[in-house]
Amino acid sequence: MENTDILSKAGLKITKPRNIVLNIFKNTDKILNASEVYEICKNEGFDINLSTVYRICEIFSSKKILDKVINSNRVNGYKISITSHVHKLSCNLCKKTIEINCPFNILSQYIETNTGFTLTKHDIDISGICNECKNKN
Repeated sequence: MENTDILSKAGLKITKPRNIVLNIFKNTDKILNASEVYEICKNEGFDINLSTVYRICEIFSSKKILDKVINSNRVNGYKISITSHVHKLSCNLCKKTIEINCPFNILSQYIETNTGFTLTKHDIDISGICNECKNKN
């Protein structure tokens, strides 16, 4: 998806700093904090200050463009969320399904950091009873 589409869909004005920060996240699969994004900007010759990068990351997080991740050192980091896939919740009673964004990237980062285990795939089957069916019974 193009940056202009992503930002417009989120109701955000398209600016050069937002485009730069979004491109950095789109071009990595790593979790980055605002300081790391700022360093990448500096190294690539972009003139953006750290507070602007931090603000953009927070805005992107609030608009679900980035997922906020807290690592074991309690440092906030961010990871692109617009490319994540979805899972379905299935109601056992009425068979209704609801899509949710996959929350597994946060867990997979934790697993890789704490165990060294490199994950290659995951399968999640989620079922239960939806609110409507719960309220009927």
